[in-house]
Amino acid sequence: LVQKTNYDNWLTDRKTVDANYRTDVPKEFDARRHFVSCANVIGDVKDQGNCASSWAVAVASTFTDRLCIATGGKFTDNLSAQNLMSCGDSEKFVGCHGGSAFKAWEFTMGNGIVTGGNFNSNEGCQPYKNRPCDHYGDSSMTNCSSFRRTQMSICREKCVNKNYKVKYEDDLHKTSVVYMTSWTNVTQIQQEIMTYGPVTALMYVYENFMGYKEGIYKSTVGDLVGYHHVKLIGWGVDDDGNEY
Repeated sequence: LVQKTNYDNWLTDRKTVDANYRTDVPKEFDARRHFVSCANVIGDVKDQGNCASSWAVAVASTFTDRLCIATGGKFTDNLSAQNLMSCGDSEKFVGCHGGSAFKAWEFTMGNGIVTGGNFNSNEGCQPYKNRPCDHYGDSSMTNCSSFRRTQMSICREKCVNKNYKVKYEDDLHKTSVVYMTSWTNVTQIQQEIMTYGPVTALMYVYENFMGYKEGIYKSTVGDLVGYHHVKLIGWGVDDDGNEY
């Protein structure tokens, strides 16, 4: 979970129109089925471990998806959330203690990020440092509470994976532009996903989220406890007529 960030300062960066948007928005959409060549990339679910790094994980994952889509499925490497956590501005990013997704996107445009797979994956330039763990107490993995949160490491502008042969500076990937869609115009968000791929979103988290495992999450019980960055890949309607 992360502290809420005031995004009102970036109102001027919000997208209002796009000539490439489709007008025929379907009732259901799944980016994995629409962008078939990138289905496995989009569907890869990350485990943050005992670390409030959703801001970095969501941005790196969404950037990976969009780069895959933009290249017609040619780019399939994971981009590094760890690189964002380690090399971002410490005044805006605090590693496992939260950060700003929008500022993380700005970092990908100004500095770029390298590749990096999951924990112990031996993939990419800077793999993720926090190990997966049991978040609910019902699996064979060690419970997350048993691990200390990895502190934000010193930024190293070199590849820490000795088996990765590409130089750090040659592995940097940058976005060409950063923008926000409307928060309240659902149709625009849907059009953005249909046209360019998944988007990064911020959700309110209440006490009942701690026991959530599947289905449509509804914040109906308990107090607000924080905020969580996620990757939004589609929408639909369940068997009971509930939209998600």
